[in-house]
Amino acid sequence: MKFDVLCTLNNRLQRALPYTADGRGDRIVLTVKKEDIPQDVQQIDVRPDAFTAPAGSEGYIACSASCGTGDLLCPFTPRADGEWVFTVPILPLSGLKKDGFCAAAMALSGNLDLSHVVSVEGGVYRLSFRFDYEAPAYEDIVIVIRLLHGGDADYSGMARAYRDEQLARGEVRPLLERMKERPELRHAADTLYIRIRQAWKPVPSPVPEQTVENEPPMHVAVSFERAGELMDAYKRAGVEDADFCLVGWNRKGHDGRYPQLFPVEPDLGGEDGLRALIAHARSLGYSIDCHTNSTDAYRIADTFDEDELIVKRDGTVSQNSAGWSAGNMYHLCAVPGLRRAKEDFPRVAALGFHGLHYIDVISTVWPRACYNPRHPQTRRETAENWLRILRLARETFGGAASEGCFDMYVREMDYGLYQSFNLLGDMPEIAARRVPLWSLVYHGIVLSNPSAETVNYPAKTWKERLKCYEYGGRPAIYVHSAFVSGRKSNWMGDLDILAGTDEQLEKGARQVKRAYDDYQPLKYLQTQFMDRHEQLAPDVYRVTYSGGDSMVFNYAEADYDYDGHVVPAHDYILVKA
Repeated sequence: MKFDVLCTLNNRLQRALPYTADGRGDRIVLTVKKEDIPQDVQQIDVRPDAFTAPAGSEGYIACSASCGTGDLLCPFTPRADGEWVFTVPILPLSGLKKDGFCAAAMALSGNLDLSHVVSVEGGVYRLSFRFDYEAPAYEDIVIVIRLLHGGDADYSGMARAYRDEQLARGEVRPLLERMKERPELRHAADTLYIRIRQAWKPVPSPVPEQTVENEPPMHVAVSFERAGELMDAYKRAGVEDADFCLVGWNRKGHDGRYPQLFPVEPDLGGEDGLRALIAHARSLGYSIDCHTNSTDAYRIADTFDEDELIVKRDGTVSQNSAGWSAGNMYHLCAVPGLRRAKEDFPRVAALGFHGLHYIDVISTVWPRACYNPRHPQTRRETAENWLRILRLARETFGGAASEGCFDMYVREMDYGLYQSFNLLGDMPEIAARRVPLWSLVYHGIVLSNPSAETVNYPAKTWKERLKCYEYGGRPAIYVHSAFVSGRKSNWMGDLDILAGTDEQLEKGARQVKRAYDDYQPLKYLQTQFMDRHEQLAPDVYRVTYSGGDSMVFNYAEADYDYDGHVVPAHDYILVKA
């Protein structure tokens, strides 16, 4: 296999770069050394000559795209010339299948600057790999290409190839192995994940730069006492096991005054009320952990320090484009973020929290470089420090959870709240359908819920329910998930599970019990690898697990006959081996 490796410099000149391609059997390793990359690099494009196919031919490009769109399958449909660039991909994995050829491509180094590029030019499709730089390169580019044959020659085989690569180099370990060391993981895999948003200030904030004097009032949705009543209602409904996570227990609620956490919010019941709730949850057989934040900072915090913020290359302070509960959100550099976690986590754990500790947004945010001379960080250094924060959570509380499932963080993660924000909405025009590449790689290694849409699926439609289990989800319930006003919708949906009135509380208990009942016969699959995903018919898909059992999902309007089993419309079946 030959490669074009083309470097674009800041003055827009282009030149070819030296590389090595070490081919041994069906595994080819392409390496571009950091020292061979010019200091004024802007972009590097890597184009394998075999990763092309004529429009109209059989086959496809499988491509891990962003957490906004999920993983995509792009057939070689005739179309006008164009280029589709998938930045910040969930996985550094893509591949191409055509007549007589199938291969997976895995970027193992340099992947924090990676985009997958699908292009059509003159009736020919191409898959290539682009690396964009805002500063000199800080590591080699290493791309492993695996040639796939026979039953491995499809997108499921591409994902298995990357899973094998990750396991072989010790980047990840199976859940079953880790459960022997941490019983918290077994409990998590066997239970629903239930988050309770307790309190928040208006979002978006009417006061961009808040002080104690102009701070907007906080809305209390679920006090500590009310959370105990919620747990009682869920227990009465038959939800025997659950993993609860409190969101907004800290000072002034969710995103109230980060990085400040303490004191425990008095309007929710204060520290005494929180300790009583934790004891009550345990008396019911529930685990209870909480939500903190290690990446964001607001000026109203009594711990705010301008010197701890990320500085961009142009010298300005890095800031979120949206204002949240405490107004303008600034990005905390990973170095002080880690230092703060070392100070805060023991205090949080001392309240009684234990389980899969949830750290907001880390695993759904692409690592940011920092140019603050007090704590400069490359993207890789930021990612490594965020991994240290996740590891510290695991060591302190028993486990680590976060919001997303970006590949660079799975080494230290036990649960991701959603792989993607969008699995049911519109796709890029180049794609024909979505495929669960991430699940095929990491199911049985990291617990996850598939998308923001499948959160609270019992309050939604049959589509969210099917998608949750097609992607191997551990269901996520979020009480009071919708809290944003002045926007078209909340990203987890406007159909919510609530606890404001007694009627809402009891309705929520019935909804959660439906998810609990769905999950009981399926939870054993969490410790197995997802080995194959395939389309059996239009709108009908089969998932096969490493233990041999399979599930068939019918999104069609009519029942489907599967090997003598009836799969009802808008439903699924579990088929034992």
